[in-house]
Amino acid sequence: MLGLCSVENQEFLIMAMLAVGAIFGPPLIGKALNSVPPTEWGTVYVWLGIAILSLLGVLLLVCGRRIAYLGYQAGAAERRGRPSPARSEQNVAEKVAKTLASGVFNRPALYLLGLIVILDNLAAMNVFSWLGIMAKNRFSAGPDEIGYLTSVMAMGVLVGRIFMAAFVSGKISDRKLLGYSYGLAMLLFMVMLIAPSMIMLYALYFMMSFFMSAQSAATYAIGADKLKERAALGIPIADGIGGLGSLDAPLIMGYLANQVSLDRALWLIPIFGFTLTFVCLAWEWIEKRIQRDR
Repeated sequence: MLGLCSVENQEFLIMAMLAVGAIFGPPLIGKALNSVPPTEWGTVYVWLGIAILSLLGVLLLVCGRRIAYLGYQAGAAERRGRPSPARSEQNVAEKVAKTLASGVFNRPALYLLGLIVILDNLAAMNVFSWLGIMAKNRFSAGPDEIGYLTSVMAMGVLVGRIFMAAFVSGKISDRKLLGYSYGLAMLLFMVMLIAPSMIMLYALYFMMSFFMSAQSAATYAIGADKLKERAALGIPIADGIGGLGSLDAPLIMGYLANQVSLDRALWLIPIFGFTLTFVCLAWEWIEKRIQRDR
C-alpha cells in the first residue's frame, strides 16, 4: 500500500502508527490505578516481569535458529572473500564522516527545523504533561478519566495523520500544512482552557490532537525536501536540537505554576505554538520570494 503513496503520504501513515498503542495503554493504566490497591502493586509488577521474560523467551526460541543461520551465512561469506561485517561498518563510518565534513551543518534549513521542533516540544510537551493535572484540579478527574483523556489525544493523532495522508498531504506545501494545522490546534487549546466540562475537554482535545498530528510527519517531509541526500543525518540532528524544548518545557511550566497557578501558566503555551506557525509560514513566504526572483 505504501508503494502507491508519495513520500509525504508515507510519512503521515508511518507516523500514524505511533498513536495506536497510546490509544489503549492510558485507559488500562487508569483503570488499574483505580482498581488495584496500593499494597498489591508489588504482585502486579512480579507477574508483569514474568510475562515480559516469557515473551522474550518465546521470541528467542522462535528467532534463535534464524539468527544462527544468518550468522553461519555471514561467516561463510567472509571465508569466500566477501567484505566482513566489521569492514562494512568501517565503510559506513567513513561515509558518515564524509557527509558531516561535506556541509550538513552549513544548511540553514537544519537549524530552522531544529527551531520548529523546539517550539513544538515547548507547546506539545506541556500540553501532554499538564492537561491531566488541569483536569484533576478543575473537574476532580480520577486516574481513569485522565487515562481516557490521553487515549482521546492518541486517537486524534491517529485519525489526523491518516486523514492528512489521504486528503491533504502533497496538495499544499508541508510548511503551510504545518503552520495552519498548528495555528488551529492552538486556537482549540485556548478554548480548552475555558472549557466548562470534562466532556467538552475530551472533544476539544481530540480536535486539537487531530491538527497537532501534522508536526512530526510534516517536519520530516520538510527535512527530506530541504536536506536532500543529507536528510538521513540532518533530520535526527534537528530532532536532537529540538530536544532542548523537551528539557525546558516541564521546568518552565512547573515554575510558573508555582508562581501564578497552573491555569494561568498554561496560557503561555499558545505563544510557543503561534510562534511555530509564524516561522513555518514566514519560511514558506521567503522560499516563494526566492523562487519568484530567480
